[in-house]
Amino acid sequence: MESYILELNPERGPVHFALFQNVENASELRQRFSNLDLDLGLSLIDASLVMNRFHILLALTRAVHDEQIKLKTNHIHSEVAFSFGINNNIGKTFKTFGLKDNTKDVIVIRIGSSSAEEAEAYMKERVKGDLAPFDHITSLRDVESIKKIYQVDQQVQDEKEIMALISGSMALKGH
Repeated sequence: MESYILELNPERGPVHFALFQNVENASELRQRFSNLDLDLGLSLIDASLVMNRFHILLALTRAVHDEQIKLKTNHIHSEVAFSFGINNNIGKTFKTFGLKDNTKDVIVIRIGSSSAEEAEAYMKERVKGDLAPFDHITSLRDVESIKKIYQVDQQVQDEKEIMALISGSMALKGH
């Protein structure tokens, strides 16, 4: 699990994210997220659609910033999931980046725990899976699907260039 203080919003406190593999309760988690279960207290993202740490931190920064102005969704954890998208269609973004019943690899995000240990325990109570080193994301991500979602030319192969194009798409959402 990894923890960060967002540079633009340090007063929000730490944000935590982790990669879980072999998740057995994706259907339950998807249902709870869809039903706006505030007790869930997590953002849940299909790990195959995440490029790297920076990708997650971009979505977190956008969501926390939008929280100060006005959320477009019902709570901060759904706003994080929405922030991965490139358009203002909340349902489509949740369907794309959210869990499916058979999802096995999940990025779990927690905002607001006071410590990394507390956040990790909170995640493990809710997600039935194996906490894995975040670096495993490189073997799980589906770069071709990510490029299609973010409308990146299929000929672009350099990870830094792909991430730069993704960043631009996420930043320009709604403009």
